[in-house]
Parts: sequence; C-alpha cells; structure tokens
Amino acid sequence: MTINEAARKSLQILGIPSKLDNILEVIIENGFYSFGAKDPKGALSAQLIRSSKGFNAAVSSKEKIFYKAGPATFGLLAWLSDNDVEQLEMEEEILSFQECYSPDASKLDTSLFLEKEWHQWLFKNLEENGLIGLGFGHCTLFDREKQKNVMGKYDTKEVGEIDLLLKSAKGDIIVIELKRKGTDETVGQVCRYVGWVEENLAVNKQTSVYGMIIAQHIDKRLMYAIRPIKDHIFYQQLMFNVEFGESSKKHSETAPVER
Repeated sequence: MTINEAARKSLQILGIPSKLDNILEVIIENGFYSFGAKDPKGALSAQLIRSSKGFNAAVSSKEKIFYKAGPATFGLLAWLSDNDVEQLEMEEEILSFQECYSPDASKLDTSLFLEKEWHQWLFKNLEENGLIGLGFGHCTLFDREKQKNVMGKYDTKEVGEIDLLLKSAKGDIIVIELKRKGTDETVGQVCRYVGWVEENLAVNKQTSVYGMIIAQHIDKRLMYAIRPIKDHIFYQQLMFNVEFGESSKKHSETAPVER
C-alpha cells in the first residue's frame, strides 16, 4: 500500500477533513503503511501536498486525491462538489501565474547570487531538514563519507560532477542539478547523470532514480523537454526574496528639529 492509499483509507475512517497528526495516527494504528523516514509526519505532509488539488508544485502527482482544508488539514477530493473542485483548479492556475510573474518594488534583484551560494544554502538545509520541501520526504547524502566535505557533490569520473546526489528514506536516489537558468540542455545533462547512476549505483533493480533541476529561472523549453519523462525528471524554481528593511531616512524626515 502506498502513502496515498494509506492516507485515503485513514480519511475514509475519520470521515471528515482531519489534521495531519490524526491521519498519521490512524495509518500507524492500522498498519496501513510503514514509514522508513526519520520524520514520518514530514514525509506524509509532503506526499499529501503533492497529491492535493489546488496546490501547484514542480513535483505534483498526476493523480490528485486530496485537498487542503486548512492548516495541516486534509480531506478527500471526492467529498467536494464540482463547483468546489473548479475553484481549486482556478487557484492552481493563479499560483502558476504568480510563480512566473510576481512584481514587487520592495524586492531586490537576486540574479547576481552565485550558484555556489545557492549550493551552500541547499546543503545547509539538507543537513537541517532533509530538504523535505522537494517532495521526496527526508533526504540524506547518498555517500556521506565521500560527499560531506564537498557540499554533497558527486564526481562520476566519467560523465561529469553531480551537484547533489541524495537518497530518500525509501531508498530512491535523487540527482540534483543546480542552474541559474534551466534550459532544455539541462535536461540532457540530468538524463546523462541519471543514466549513469542507474547503471553504476542503483544496485537494486527496485531502486528508482529521479532527476531534479533546481534553477532560479525556468525556461519554457525545459518545461516542454521534460514532458515525455515527467515521471522521472522534475524541476523546481529556487526563489530568493531579498527586501529592504526599515530605513532610518524615514525617521529623519519626520523627526522634530531640535532648537
């Protein structure tokens, strides 16, 4: 039984939209699913979000089973009326648009950030929370001894150096390529890495290998290029919002003049 199937059965038992903790409790009590992750709640949350209508994500599941009824609260999509489902579809479209265009005069241009700095940021978050936001549950380095001193990089010695090579709690292997701008050429690069990993590192034939392109700018050509392989190669936009804080100039303009 998959996590989705376990969550669906649990919600059917609960009968109403329920908190993540309650869904997890029913899953464990009934033995619907055995979590290998150190953070079962995080893994369940990531999977429910990926499979929820109204949530736009690069690693969204094709089949939408749930909907988010409130903070950390989920219900079954089958419980909603056609009008409610249409509203959620509209919200997906709005979110998709906002990801592509979100002007804000208070935000600064972050295009000058170096890929090395992004890499450091991702590696730091990997160490702290397992990068569960990517949708694969809690992840760790594929080979910690080999990768820990090079910020998670993995040199294949044959087809190039992988920016981050991770493994999920389920045992899946995730190849991550970091780019300032992701294009269709990036897809070819990631496919090359995934092919090498499948051939040389995925000893168990049941092990799934996924590719993830993380970029500040996503080219339309990339979106089209991954369509035939969208179940194995994903993309995620990396957004840094740097804003001006409160300025002392505002105070100086309104402060009374001492005489």
